[in-house]
Amino acid sequence: MKPKIFIIVSTLMTAIIMSTFEFVKEIIVPDSLSRWESHIMTIIFTTLLSLLISTILIYRYRDVRRKQELMRLKKEKLKTLKQAMFNANHYVNNLSNNLQLVQMELDNKKSVSQETVEMLTGAIHDTTLELNKLSNIDDPFDEKGFNIFFL
Repeated sequence: MKPKIFIIVSTLMTAIIMSTFEFVKEIIVPDSLSRWESHIMTIIFTTLLSLLISTILIYRYRDVRRKQELMRLKKEKLKTLKQAMFNANHYVNNLSNNLQLVQMELDNKKSVSQETVEMLTGAIHDTTLELNKLSNIDDPFDEKGFNIFFL
């Protein structure tokens, strides 16, 4: 509900409830209350009504804040997942490029040079290390967990 509408609705509801209260009070105890007894009764009722409305609003506010926090955590989790996927993709692509180099040498020379084998071995080693780092992230909401990839 928009704030202006909420203010209008709550004001109208308060006016209706208070009018109903005063009407019922006049029916139940028409002239038996003094002016101050009537005022005290209205003050007590208004205070209790205020307490009820405030309590409802506080719980509503807490619920909205809780939902906002859940949404923030979901966004952080998605951000973390995207970062993890980016890193995994980067290292797997590097490994794939090295494998393509091996394939090209095999197609052209029918053998693989020692330099290419060393590059492939290094790429396999690097990929294994980096994927192990990803699998060892304990807290996916901790941004520091990804600093290992950018140092």
